[in-house]
Amino acid sequence: MFRRNLAPEEGLLLAPALGGVHTLFLFCPIDVAYLDRRCKVVALRSAMPPWRVWIPRQRDALLALELPSGRLAETQTQIGDRLEIVLVAWR
Repeated sequence: MFRRNLAPEEGLLLAPALGGVHTLFLFCPIDVAYLDRRCKVVALRSAMPPWRVWIPRQRDALLALELPSGRLAETQTQIGDRLEIVLVAWR
């Protein structure tokens, strides 16, 4: 929230994302990959504009991966792909 941009390697994994996502308090568009419990992509949303109240969850989606706008196209991510999630902690 309150971000003006995201670095290409940044993302936010919402787990569980049962209610959907919103872009309130964001100042930049984002891409969203919706994933099932095995991290298989079940839906994609590209360039979701900021300040959208609510984007309902996608059928069969348990997780939502929010990425900088354009990242899904750069990585050629498609429905049916399985993603490997690497969690990184920072201080």
